[in-house]
Amino acid sequence: MRNLNQNEGVHTLQRMYSCELHDDSTTRGYDQYSYDGEDFISLDLNTGTWTAANDKAVIFIKQWDPTGDEAQYWKDYLKNSCIDQLKKFVSYGRETLKKKVPPTASVFQKHSPSPEVVCHATGLCI
Repeated sequence: MRNLNQNEGVHTLQRMYSCELHDDSTTRGYDQYSYDGEDFISLDLNTGTWTAANDKAVIFIKQWDPTGDEAQYWKDYLKNSCIDQLKKFVSYGRETLKKKVPPTASVFQKHSPSPEVVCHATGLCI
């Protein structure tokens, strides 16, 4: 707030970042911020620099990351560390994802005066 000359009031900063690993081994990532519900800054992964959405964001970037070290850190993280973590987590679930066990279900009615029906399903993965 100080960098934007806003000393009072309630303001919202939102961040969204992600990395993607596709079946053909290509990767993609993004890091985006919004301020008070409007686009603010985003990371250009090709150049490793911040892109400003407005004049206030230009001023903010110059004060917050004057050397570009923060942008370079997140570029490296999204292109390397994040992808490595993603591969690790996918490998943890690989066996479960490859299972080809068809689900089974059975329905029966209890022997009682009530019309209660019981359904039992197994092999479902949700």
